[in-house]
Amino acid sequence: MDDKQKRLEDLKARLQNVSYDDFEAGLPYNDAYECARGYDEYVECLGIVEEAGRTRGLPEKTLSELRAAYEATFYPHQYDYIIKDGRKISTIAPQNASEGAALTQFRIGERTVNFDFGPYCFKGEELYCLHEESLELVSSHPIMPIGVIINPDMTEKLVIWFKRFGITKTIEEPRVVVFDKKKIKKLINYGVDVNPALVEFFTQIEILNRGINPGFETIVEATHMGWINDSCSAFFPYDRKNYRCSIISDFRHEYDSVNSVAGTFEGWLEAVNQFRDPDHIAVRIALAASFASALIKPLETLPVILHIWGTKSGSGKTVALTTAASIWANPMSGRGFLASLNTTIIAMARRAQFFCSFPLCDDELQTVRNKKDLQDMIYVLSQGEPRGLPSRSGVGIRDLSSWKNTIMTSGEQSILSWTVLAGAQNRVIEIPCGDNYLFSDDAETMTRYINQLKENHNHAGRRFIEHLKEPGNIDHVRSLYNGFITALKRQATNKQILAAAAILTADNLACDWIFRDEMKLTIEDLLPYLKGEEDVDAGNRMQEYIYEWIATNKPSMIRSEKPGKITTVKGRRICAIPTETFRDLMADKGYDTRAYFSWAVEHDMAIRDDDGKHFDRRITVNGVSIRCACIVMPPEDE
Repeated sequence: MDDKQKRLEDLKARLQNVSYDDFEAGLPYNDAYECARGYDEYVECLGIVEEAGRTRGLPEKTLSELRAAYEATFYPHQYDYIIKDGRKISTIAPQNASEGAALTQFRIGERTVNFDFGPYCFKGEELYCLHEESLELVSSHPIMPIGVIINPDMTEKLVIWFKRFGITKTIEEPRVVVFDKKKIKKLINYGVDVNPALVEFFTQIEILNRGINPGFETIVEATHMGWINDSCSAFFPYDRKNYRCSIISDFRHEYDSVNSVAGTFEGWLEAVNQFRDPDHIAVRIALAASFASALIKPLETLPVILHIWGTKSGSGKTVALTTAASIWANPMSGRGFLASLNTTIIAMARRAQFFCSFPLCDDELQTVRNKKDLQDMIYVLSQGEPRGLPSRSGVGIRDLSSWKNTIMTSGEQSILSWTVLAGAQNRVIEIPCGDNYLFSDDAETMTRYINQLKENHNHAGRRFIEHLKEPGNIDHVRSLYNGFITALKRQATNKQILAAAAILTADNLACDWIFRDEMKLTIEDLLPYLKGEEDVDAGNRMQEYIYEWIATNKPSMIRSEKPGKITTVKGRRICAIPTETFRDLMADKGYDTRAYFSWAVEHDMAIRDDDGKHFDRRITVNGVSIRCACIVMPPEDE
């Protein structure tokens, strides 16, 4: 089976899982374009698509209208030219083409292209430049610049097609090579007959055709899925024309998961609506947070981290992530979209970059062993960019770009107990399960629900994006968002307000566009999970941790069984903890000792040495004078 046949068989397989609604929305026509290599093959793919549409009952009028609409989208200039003698066409030249342009038609693989050649022409296989009284040989074989690729760093490569010794090739080379008369010799390695006149030829053909002739393609290359332009009018992989992702091979499972469509939208809606009621607030928040991922870029806000946790096994934490993932992809574990938190910070950042606008769903917090690494991971993910990655993470940090999405995690403990960084604390919204079941405690009900998601997924996200791209809707989204920010004012920290406003905005839109109901989350629904300034103060959290340790170990210290002692210094009742013991205590939680003392002295919670140089002071413990951290004890009634 050749490559073309494999692609056609793959298209047929994809169409088996496409619903009537998706056909009517035109999604298979996107698949046909991705499968095809040129217009002629696209026509063949359309035949396969239309046959599949007929089996689902689509009327011929609908199929005809869809074909016309998508041909006009993907091949708008297919019939703009009239062919003469099988080679030259000139009746309808591209707008602004050179005066008296004669367009030359030739085949590039499966694609037919027409170019303004200006003063150049082919004689047999050879390419010449026509001067007033002579012909200058430019190439001994057919060669043509057919497009440019704009890289993520905004540098460009020229796409060059050529044919030599009966073999056709397409190569991509940076401008610094192609447009330099010395460096262009590198093309010899590909089999090109290099002539200095090629530089001028490439320059002239690009000037005559780029931005004028649709045959000369401009392809944007990036390293992510999701929104692919600042206007938020194109979303990959739903929109694929003139865009490609350079790292799909590194995330093949994730990409395939996003392209996996199963069952029907109605089947998914029926499953999810079982748990969209006032008794399942956490489920509704998880759904809203997932939809909110697509809003982060248009709202120009920072990522949101939603963490669902509880010690009870089977409470529905993983099912909540599965439900959130089913909006956008195949949600089943092992299919790429839902992953484990047990990974490196660089791997997590690269995955976040690739997902970009899709929610990052990561399960099993308890599998992470290194608290410091997780603390760094939370901080970096909440920033939406690689800034702040530890230097020890190694090479590759500079290659990472930003991400604009929701990060959804779950585990058996609070994620906030792992971090003291206020920036990360501010960005995290936690939902504790306690002893409750997020969905249902009936095993049969949950098994049936999971099977429904497995059989029906990746419909709602596509519909949500299509609504977002409609004229005026981005402005509507921003208006809703700003309204929630105003309504939430002073009820949480500023960053918590931004995160909550994004979730509430997404839920309002989803209720209008997807669920078609009035089951909208309110500010009161989210307030129990939002934190105020005191909640995110790192000093307060460190002080509470120290007091917990003192309370636990106080009896042992009184009996002199454990280093440390309760005594009085400068009229204040303090707990003296040997400095090394105190440092180990703080390090075990990932806290910085100096940062604590700086805060504690400022807030009169610790007594430093009289010399003003040391944060600890000498105290006699068990008959030995040693340096101790002197922590002011709370009043007995506290």
